[in-house]
Amino acid sequence: MRATNGIEVVLVVCIVVFSLALTPAQAITIVEQGRAKAVIVVAPEALESERYAARELSQFLAQITGATLDITAAAEEGVSRLLVGPKAAQAVEPGFTTEGLGSEGLVIKTV
Repeated sequence: MRATNGIEVVLVVCIVVFSLALTPAQAITIVEQGRAKAVIVVAPEALESERYAARELSQFLAQITGATLDITAAAEEGVSRLLVGPKAAQAVEPGFTTEGLGSEGLVIKTV
């Protein structure tokens, strides 16, 4: 296995789905006035690369916004969730698939 940098891991492994009971036209607030308004969700059985991608995402968002998003295995309904990895996405949207994405595929979707 070859070494990869953090951004490549995020691009290759991370499937981020912005999830809340919203329509696609609505905005999702991730951070407001320096306070996290969302959490990062990784499935309990996630690969280590997915866990790493979640940590990287949290660190990048903290650098950009000044707020640290918690990383959790589940989140309450009504909380904005950034889902990392296909298993986390499938827990919210059972029909979610990564088929056809290729090795550097990425999905950003509001559900």
